[in-house]
Formats: sequence, structure tokens, C-alpha cells
Amino acid sequence: MWENPARHWIVRATFAAIAVLCAAFILTAIYYFQDELGLDPCPMCILSRYTFIAIGTLALVGALHGPRGAALKGYAVVVALLAAVGIGISAPHSYLEHFPPAVG
Repeated sequence: MWENPARHWIVRATFAAIAVLCAAFILTAIYYFQDELGLDPCPMCILSRYTFIAIGTLALVGALHGPRGAALKGYAVVVALLAAVGIGISAPHSYLEHFPPAVG
């Protein structure tokens, strides 16, 4: 069966773009928010960083592997599940940032 070679490069480029964006987000958090602004990360920030690192690492492996067929779907499902975990961490975090609990 004939397979379009351009589709294979689109898959690799998509995974590479996800990996680069995750690395950019992590580096921004470390070098700008933490070093420049002096904001220490809270536990939820650290968990968010872990999810970005996991997504970026898996996307980098996917970009290097260039999966097809069932492997491509497997990579996509795991990346989507990790993204859902990240949303599950970030949503309450954003709520706490906007509506901090009353102290005292």
C-alpha cells in the first residue's frame, strides 16, 4: 500500500513542535519567573512542571521515532492523557491564584 511520505514528516514535526513548546514553557518558568522575578514555585507549580517535562520528553521520543499506525495513536493517547493530568493540576491552581483562601 502506498503511503504519503509528507504525512510522516508532519507527524514528526508536530511532535517536535510540542517538545520545543514544552521546553520553552519550562525554561520560561525557571529563568524568568523564578530567577528574574524571584517567585519561588509552589508544590502545584512543580507538579505542572513535571507534566510539561513528561509531555515534552514523550513528544521528543515520538519525533525521533516517527511512529505510524497504532504506535502513533498510542503516543497521541498518552500525550493527551498527560495533558489532561496537567489540566487537572492547573485548573485548581489557577482558581487558588485568583481566589486565595482567607488567612486569619
